[in-house]
Amino acid sequence: MTHLPITLAKKLLILQGGGSMPASQLRHAIIDEMLDQGILYRQVQGRSKQSIRLPDAAGFAHYLQNHYGVADLAAYVQHYATPSLRGADAIALGSDSKLRTARTFKGFLVNAFDPIHCKLHGTQFVVQPAVGTNIFIADYEDFIPNPDVTIIGIENPENFQAIRRMRHLFGHLKALFVSRYPQGKDLVRWLSRIPNPYLHFGDIDFAGLNIYWNEYKAALGGQAQFYLPDATEALMAAYGNRRLYIEQQLQIDRNQIDESALLEALALIERYGKGLEQEVFLGEG
Repeated sequence: MTHLPITLAKKLLILQGGGSMPASQLRHAIIDEMLDQGILYRQVQGRSKQSIRLPDAAGFAHYLQNHYGVADLAAYVQHYATPSLRGADAIALGSDSKLRTARTFKGFLVNAFDPIHCKLHGTQFVVQPAVGTNIFIADYEDFIPNPDVTIIGIENPENFQAIRRMRHLFGHLKALFVSRYPQGKDLVRWLSRIPNPYLHFGDIDFAGLNIYWNEYKAALGGQAQFYLPDATEALMAAYGNRRLYIEQQLQIDRNQIDESALLEALALIERYGKGLEQEVFLGEG
């Protein structure tokens, strides 16, 4: 397993705490990989300045655990920031250009309530997973849904595994569900290649809004729309989590938001001072 340099870990800890750093201070092969995988994102400031931020703390923690065996970044920094790792050793670790993380798979998972007709390598292909299964699309470059299909992005794995409990939300659509995990840019790359509308369903909190705006809306523009179920306000009032509001920060320029569902979601979060996790909607089915 690739070692995470302590010099880099300290900078990542700042991002994990909700801060940002100039892109010029985060030049490393590991950072390039995280940007490519959508773990981090660049935020343009003016004509030439760029900063790097962390859109999803949970996804970041999951990534560190899987790729570097780091379960607690703060503890990792505290443990390894010792005199024995300073000086030449720390510099060597932080500047090793051979440090790379290997991608075992490319692609993403899909699921559906009902048969969804697509083409794969020019041949008719029907997405119809049996209950309890999903389909992994590896050659996504040649995977094309029929034009009448709406692509619905599900942020949380638990909801993606239980889409049939959300038929009341999406049963009126010819819906192909796609999972944000395993996290990476393959999904966004694929969406940008097809004309189908994309509907994003995630957590109704600052982190969820950041993910949609910075990962999907930034890349897809008008093709992407944020989905806010009708029952959101009632569920926010009953089951909203105050901690999600206190611990998260909005990383969106409010003046740029021109999407009614996103503005309504932001208003609900601030009105109740809470966030709402996507799993709550499973109880409504």
